[in-house]
Amino acid sequence: MTMIPNKYTRPFGCENLHAVVFQSCADRGGVSPAVVIMIPEEVDKLSESLKQAHKLRARLLLLCDTEEQAADAKQVALDLLPDHREVSLSRAEAGAWGLN
Repeated sequence: MTMIPNKYTRPFGCENLHAVVFQSCADRGGVSPAVVIMIPEEVDKLSESLKQAHKLRARLLLLCDTEEQAADAKQVALDLLPDHREVSLSRAEAGAWGLN
């Protein structure tokens, strides 16, 4: 499931927001760089953003309007970031990533 709970998005006038979260396999917790990109608004910058995430071993947050966009962006990230792994929203939240 990729939908961010409405209790977090509704105060900002957003009913539906989907997220895909990745972290570097070298990420051991604590403070870490992060790359955040909005799909479809910045889809043309996705490749460059993924390169930055790889270079910095950064956490990656892909924010999307639809579940289909999230699935497509996830596949691109999986293809281009072999040293990253997907993590669930609940795990990212429990790890105090500041998503809420």
